[in-house]
Amino acid sequence: MNDISGKTLAYAIPIVQKLQDMQPKIKRCDGVYALIIVPTRELALQCFEIFSKLTKSFTWIVPGYLIGGEKKKSEKARLRKGVNILICTPGRLLDHLDHTACLTLEKIMFLIIDEADK
Repeated sequence: MNDISGKTLAYAIPIVQKLQDMQPKIKRCDGVYALIIVPTRELALQCFEIFSKLTKSFTWIVPGYLIGGEKKKSEKARLRKGVNILICTPGRLLDHLDHTACLTLEKIMFLIIDEADK
């Protein structure tokens, strides 16, 4: 694994462990429990890939991502279906917070600002 995924695993594993331990079991429609903000699209996709692998056997935990360059309409559709772990770039997050009614951050338990020095 490269450096980025090693650092990512340092916060990803505890997040997935806590979410899968929660009782009653979380549902995708419960909303966002973990918000991960990353500086670039590439890092967001890498991070999403890692969370997807970690949650593969926990089918009730749904990761998702919001990045510039994607169609906002398809991102909104994913948010409406439900996402528990949201990985995003700062600009796209702000855009969705302003314009996407189904995106609420009321249940956030984990906030990660990755590569904050960028």
